[in-house]
Amino acid sequence: MALAKSLTISNQSTDELFIDPSKVIDHKRAIKTDLNNIIKDLENIKKDYIKLRDNKATKGKWQDLAKTCVNKCNAYKNNMATDKTRLENKVDDAIQKYVLAMITNLMEAQNAVDQMKTQ
Repeated sequence: MALAKSLTISNQSTDELFIDPSKVIDHKRAIKTDLNNIIKDLENIKKDYIKLRDNKATKGKWQDLAKTCVNKCNAYKNNMATDKTRLENKVDDAIQKYVLAMITNLMEAQNAVDQMKTQ
């Protein structure tokens, strides 16, 4: 297999190549924001059900429903907090793997270029 004597990267104007993970980090921040908003929404829903539950006019099935909803909101909020941590860790791991893979690919490309220069 023949190798080209020169390597041209069309979207680069210099001999240096930079890794820009800013888009990935922006997505990571968006995911964290979305998860925080879901937790806040659950907290706000719970507050409304607490008002309904604690209102003296609330009786019977409505009070039972309000109690059940408060308990479910607590459970969902706790589960969401756990899921948020797990997802954040997965996103952090994925970003790290992405950046390391890019660095590895760049090092391989640099080695190939160095080999072409010596030939």
